[in-house]
Amino acid sequence: MNSSLANLTKNLGDNHPITTEYFKKQGYTTEQISLAYRKGVFPYEYITSHDRFKETELPPIQEFHSVFGGKISQEDYEHAQKVWKEFGCKNLGEYNDLLSQDRRA
Repeated sequence: MNSSLANLTKNLGDNHPITTEYFKKQGYTTEQISLAYRKGVFPYEYITSHDRFKETELPPIQEFHSVFGGKISQEDYEHAQKVWKEFGCKNLGEYNDLLSQDRRA
């Protein structure tokens, strides 16, 4: 299987009855569920201390880079901003927890 997680997620299409039911039971809105199906981005290398998780806004786009994945696109950053807003994240720790929960579903 030689494909990125983003491509695999995209190839699944829009029909995810089991995952959709899981998210509905968690109280997510239709918009939130739709956002959750797209692979999220996180500034892993930006997290240099636990205090970073307390920051109350997303870091700038240039902080979303990795030695493995390179820089993210403007579209990916805008998606991250939309996810942050739609889910009401109060800090980077909540955003991290949200992405972790989405990956487990």
